[in-house]
Amino acid sequence: AELALTIAVPSTIASGANTLAVGSFELRRHTVDANTGGTDEALVAGDNAVTLTLPGSAGASGSVFLRIRATATPGTGQAAGAYAGTITVTASYTGA
Repeated sequence: AELALTIAVPSTIASGANTLAVGSFELRRHTVDANTGGTDEALVAGDNAVTLTLPGSAGASGSVFLRIRATATPGTGQAAGAYAGTITVTASYTGA
């Protein structure tokens, strides 16, 4: 069986009127809730299609854990603040 994911990531994050470009995103998927191991995959700004084959991608419980991390490099004149953006994950069980 397959689980089809669409992961939408932003190209910038914002703090009020200030924006900061995101350098890169990476998805780590794992069959257990762990910070190490698993499979890494680069994500690009916009929609990313990821297909997981179950049970090969899932643990004994049928669980798949996703971690998304990003990098950003503020310039010397970048305003300080709490910057945020929206990441949207849509999952569909295809049954295939």
